[in-house]
Amino acid sequence: MNAFQNLLETLLGLSAEPKDLTFVQVSLRGIIVFLATLIMVRLGHKRSLAHKTPFDAILLVILASVLSRAINGSAAFSGSLLTSRITLIDSEFWSKAHQTPLCAMANAIFA
Repeated sequence: MNAFQNLLETLLGLSAEPKDLTFVQVSLRGIIVFLATLIMVRLGHKRSLAHKTPFDAILLVILASVLSRAINGSAAFSGSLLTSRITLIDSEFWSKAHQTPLCAMANAIFA
């Protein structure tokens, strides 16, 4: 287990400063973030920009911001992936909350 952690730390530069990351480490981080994001979005019920609502656009900006920090090393790698997953779970909750009859009535009144 310790050998695996050391390998990940070396390959991804997990304890390195952002300015000390190599091209290979940033590239590997980008590939892992892309695959993790793809899995998270596919496992979720909501597809990005499926309905092209302002909520979807804001969600994409937030996710891009959080995940870019994981790639360039300005935030903790695992923490950024966890934060993005929590954001997607939270967005699924709020998108379901906006489908309630009360929200439908408010949309009809203010539309």
